[in-house]
Amino acid sequence: MNIFRAPLRFVEEMPVGELLKVENEFFETALEIRSKLGKRAYLIDHYVSKVFSVINAKMTADMVEAGIRAYGELIHSIHLGADDENKELLSQVQRTKQTYRHYKGLYQEESTARSMTAIVIKQEMLPRLAQKFIGEHLHALASIYDELRLNELYELIGKAVGEEIMERLNSLLKRSFLIAIPTSLFLQGFIQCFMDDLMTKDIETNKVIFQLWLDELARNKERGNGGISGC
Repeated sequence: MNIFRAPLRFVEEMPVGELLKVENEFFETALEIRSKLGKRAYLIDHYVSKVFSVINAKMTADMVEAGIRAYGELIHSIHLGADDENKELLSQVQRTKQTYRHYKGLYQEESTARSMTAIVIKQEMLPRLAQKFIGEHLHALASIYDELRLNELYELIGKAVGEEIMERLNSLLKRSFLIAIPTSLFLQGFIQCFMDDLMTKDIETNKVIFQLWLDELARNKERGNGGISGC
Protein backbone atom coordinates (compact mmCIF):
# COMPACT_ATOMS: atom_id res chain seq x y z
CA MET A 1 0.00 0.00 0.00
CA ASN A 2 1.28 3.45 -0.92
CA ILE A 3 1.43 5.48 2.30
CA PHE A 4 1.56 8.66 0.18
CA ARG A 5 -1.48 7.77 -1.90
CA ALA A 6 -3.40 10.91 -0.82
CA PRO A 7 -2.41 14.50 0.08
CA LEU A 8 -3.74 14.03 3.62
CA ARG A 9 -0.95 11.53 4.27
CA PHE A 10 1.56 14.40 4.08
CA VAL A 11 -0.40 16.48 6.57
CA GLU A 12 -2.06 14.27 9.16
CA GLU A 13 -0.33 11.49 11.05
CA MET A 14 -2.49 11.27 14.15
CA PRO A 15 -6.19 11.84 13.36
CA VAL A 16 -7.62 14.64 15.47
CA GLY A 17 -10.29 12.27 16.77
CA GLU A 18 -7.58 9.96 18.11
CA LEU A 19 -5.81 12.87 19.78
CA LEU A 20 -9.01 13.97 21.52
CA LYS A 21 -9.64 10.41 22.66
CA VAL A 22 -6.17 10.15 24.20
CA GLU A 23 -6.57 13.57 25.80
CA ASN A 24 -9.85 12.50 27.40
CA GLU A 25 -8.14 9.36 28.70
CA PHE A 26 -5.46 11.56 30.24
CA PHE A 27 -7.97 13.71 32.12
CA GLU A 28 -9.87 10.62 33.28
CA THR A 29 -6.63 9.05 34.54
CA ALA A 30 -5.58 12.26 36.31
CA LEU A 31 -9.00 12.41 37.95
CA GLU A 32 -8.70 8.79 39.05
CA ILE A 33 -5.32 9.49 40.64
CA ARG A 34 -6.73 12.57 42.31
CA SER A 35 -9.53 10.52 43.83
CA LYS A 36 -7.12 7.87 45.11
CA LEU A 37 -4.87 10.49 46.69
CA GLY A 38 -7.72 11.96 48.72
CA LYS A 39 -6.50 14.90 50.78
CA ARG A 40 -3.17 14.79 48.96
CA ALA A 41 -4.80 15.32 45.55
CA TYR A 42 -2.73 18.49 45.23
CA LEU A 43 0.31 16.30 44.52
CA ILE A 44 -0.94 15.19 41.10
CA ASP A 45 -2.01 18.75 40.28
CA HIS A 46 1.48 19.95 41.10
CA TYR A 47 3.12 17.12 39.12
CA VAL A 48 1.07 17.71 35.97
CA SER A 49 1.61 21.48 36.19
CA LYS A 50 5.36 20.98 36.29
CA VAL A 51 5.29 18.68 33.24
CA PHE A 52 3.08 21.17 31.38
CA SER A 53 5.56 23.97 32.12
CA VAL A 54 8.45 22.03 30.56
CA ILE A 55 6.46 20.95 27.49
CA ASN A 56 5.09 24.44 26.92
CA ALA A 57 8.60 25.91 26.94
CA LYS A 58 9.77 24.02 23.85
CA MET A 59 8.85 26.89 21.48
CA THR A 60 7.92 24.98 18.34
CA ALA A 61 8.85 27.63 15.76
CA ASP A 62 12.26 28.11 17.38
CA MET A 63 13.00 24.39 17.14
CA VAL A 64 12.38 24.32 13.38
CA GLU A 65 14.40 27.51 12.93
CA ALA A 66 17.28 25.91 14.85
CA GLY A 67 17.31 23.08 12.32
CA ILE A 68 17.38 25.54 9.43
CA ARG A 69 20.31 27.37 11.04
CA ALA A 70 22.12 24.06 11.55
CA TYR A 71 21.89 23.28 7.84
CA GLY A 72 23.30 26.72 7.13
CA GLU A 73 26.17 25.85 9.46
CA LEU A 74 26.80 22.67 7.48
CA ILE A 75 26.88 24.59 4.18
CA HIS A 76 29.15 27.24 5.71
CA SER A 77 31.59 24.51 6.79
CA ILE A 78 32.20 23.65 3.12
CA HIS A 79 33.79 27.06 2.64
CA LEU A 80 35.84 27.06 5.84
CA GLY A 81 39.61 27.02 5.65
CA ALA A 82 41.45 24.17 7.32
CA ASP A 83 43.68 26.16 9.67
CA ASP A 84 45.30 25.38 13.01
CA GLU A 85 42.98 27.73 14.90
CA ASN A 86 40.17 25.16 14.73
CA LYS A 87 42.05 22.00 15.70
CA GLU A 88 38.99 20.19 17.04
CA LEU A 89 37.34 20.25 13.61
CA LEU A 90 40.52 20.29 11.55
CA SER A 91 40.24 16.70 10.29
CA GLN A 92 36.59 17.19 9.42
CA VAL A 93 37.35 20.43 7.57
CA GLN A 94 40.10 18.68 5.63
CA ARG A 95 37.77 15.82 4.66
CA THR A 96 35.13 18.33 3.62
CA LYS A 97 37.60 20.21 1.45
CA GLN A 98 38.76 16.96 -0.15
CA THR A 99 35.16 15.98 -0.91
CA TYR A 100 34.37 19.41 -2.30
CA ARG A 101 37.43 19.33 -4.60
CA HIS A 102 36.32 15.90 -5.79
CA TYR A 103 32.91 17.20 -6.87
CA LYS A 104 34.36 20.40 -8.31
CA GLY A 105 36.29 18.16 -10.64
CA LEU A 106 33.11 16.40 -11.73
CA TYR A 107 30.71 19.32 -12.15
CA GLN A 108 31.05 22.81 -13.60
CA GLU A 109 28.51 24.44 -11.29
CA GLU A 110 29.81 25.40 -7.86
CA SER A 111 26.33 25.01 -6.33
CA THR A 112 26.17 21.42 -7.57
CA ALA A 113 29.56 20.57 -6.07
CA ARG A 114 28.45 22.17 -2.80
CA SER A 115 25.15 20.25 -2.70
CA MET A 116 26.84 16.93 -3.46
CA THR A 117 29.40 17.64 -0.76
CA ALA A 118 26.61 18.44 1.69
CA ILE A 119 25.08 14.99 1.17
CA VAL A 120 28.37 13.36 2.11
CA ILE A 121 29.35 15.48 5.10
CA LYS A 122 25.82 15.38 6.51
CA GLN A 123 26.55 11.80 7.57
CA GLU A 124 29.26 13.07 9.90
CA MET A 125 27.97 16.50 10.86
CA LEU A 126 24.27 15.91 11.55
CA PRO A 127 24.81 13.79 14.70
CA ARG A 128 27.14 16.48 16.08
CA LEU A 129 24.73 19.30 15.18
CA ALA A 130 21.84 17.40 16.76
CA GLN A 131 23.81 16.85 19.96
CA LYS A 132 24.66 20.53 20.03
CA PHE A 133 20.96 21.39 19.69
CA ILE A 134 19.99 18.97 22.47
CA GLY A 135 22.62 20.49 24.75
CA GLU A 136 21.40 24.02 24.06
CA HIS A 137 17.78 23.00 24.60
CA LEU A 138 18.57 21.28 27.89
CA HIS A 139 20.42 24.39 29.02
CA ALA A 140 17.38 26.52 28.15
CA LEU A 141 15.17 24.20 30.21
CA ALA A 142 17.45 24.27 33.24
CA SER A 143 15.56 27.13 34.87
CA ILE A 144 12.19 25.39 34.33
CA TYR A 145 12.82 21.69 34.78
CA ASP A 146 13.17 20.77 38.46
CA GLU A 147 14.36 17.19 38.05
CA LEU A 148 14.66 16.46 41.76
CA ARG A 149 11.18 17.74 42.64
CA LEU A 150 9.51 16.14 39.61
CA ASN A 151 10.97 12.72 40.42
CA GLU A 152 10.13 13.16 44.09
CA LEU A 153 6.50 13.88 43.22
CA TYR A 154 6.39 10.87 40.90
CA GLU A 155 7.71 8.59 43.66
CA LEU A 156 5.30 9.99 46.26
CA ILE A 157 2.28 9.58 44.02
CA GLY A 158 3.44 6.19 42.74
CA LYS A 159 3.73 4.80 46.27
CA ALA A 160 0.24 6.03 47.08
CA VAL A 161 -1.65 4.93 43.97
CA GLY A 162 0.69 2.46 42.26
CA GLU A 163 3.38 3.04 39.65
CA GLU A 164 1.35 1.38 36.89
CA ILE A 165 -1.24 4.15 36.80
CA MET A 166 1.51 6.81 36.91
CA GLU A 167 3.22 5.18 33.93
CA ARG A 168 -0.11 5.29 32.10
CA LEU A 169 -0.56 8.95 33.02
CA ASN A 170 2.91 9.83 31.68
CA SER A 171 2.25 7.96 28.44
CA LEU A 172 -1.05 9.80 27.97
CA LEU A 173 0.63 13.10 28.85
CA LYS A 174 3.22 12.58 26.14
CA ARG A 175 0.74 11.40 23.51
CA SER A 176 -1.65 14.27 24.26
CA PHE A 177 0.68 17.23 24.71
CA LEU A 178 4.14 16.36 23.40
CA ILE A 179 3.07 15.37 19.89
CA ALA A 180 6.17 16.75 18.17
CA ILE A 181 9.29 16.49 20.32
CA PRO A 182 11.92 19.26 19.97
CA THR A 183 14.52 17.04 18.28
CA SER A 184 12.01 15.99 15.62
CA LEU A 185 11.15 19.63 14.94
CA PHE A 186 14.86 20.48 14.73
CA LEU A 187 15.46 17.64 12.27
CA GLN A 188 12.44 18.65 10.18
CA GLY A 189 13.86 22.16 9.78
CA PHE A 190 17.23 20.69 8.83
CA ILE A 191 15.75 18.17 6.39
CA GLN A 192 13.58 20.84 4.79
CA CYS A 193 16.73 22.70 3.73
CA PHE A 194 18.36 19.45 2.68
CA MET A 195 15.38 18.63 0.45
CA ASP A 196 15.63 22.09 -1.13
CA ASP A 197 19.19 21.17 -2.11
CA LEU A 198 18.15 17.75 -3.40
CA MET A 199 15.60 19.39 -5.71
CA THR A 200 18.00 22.04 -7.05
CA LYS A 201 18.70 21.59 -10.77
CA ASP A 202 22.20 21.35 -12.16
CA ILE A 203 22.03 23.33 -15.41
CA GLU A 204 25.00 21.46 -16.90
CA THR A 205 23.34 18.02 -16.78
CA ASN A 206 19.72 19.23 -16.55
CA LYS A 207 19.26 16.89 -13.59
CA VAL A 208 18.34 17.67 -10.01
CA ILE A 209 20.82 16.84 -7.25
CA PHE A 210 18.71 13.89 -6.15
CA GLN A 211 19.15 12.30 -9.59
CA LEU A 212 22.89 12.98 -9.65
CA TRP A 213 23.26 11.37 -6.26
CA LEU A 214 21.39 8.24 -7.34
CA ASP A 215 23.60 8.11 -10.43
CA GLU A 216 26.67 8.20 -8.21
CA LEU A 217 25.35 5.51 -5.89
CA ALA A 218 24.67 3.31 -8.94
CA ARG A 219 28.25 3.80 -10.20
CA ASN A 220 29.65 3.03 -6.75
CA LYS A 221 27.57 -0.12 -6.57
CA GLU A 222 28.81 -1.27 -9.97
CA ARG A 223 32.39 -0.76 -8.79
CA GLY A 224 31.64 -2.66 -5.58
CA ASN A 225 32.08 0.49 -3.52
CA GLY A 226 28.63 0.92 -2.00
CA GLY A 227 27.68 3.51 0.61
CA ILE A 228 28.37 7.18 0.98
CA SER A 229 32.00 8.12 0.54
CA GLY A 230 32.14 11.11 -1.74
CA CYS A 231 35.30 9.98 -3.49
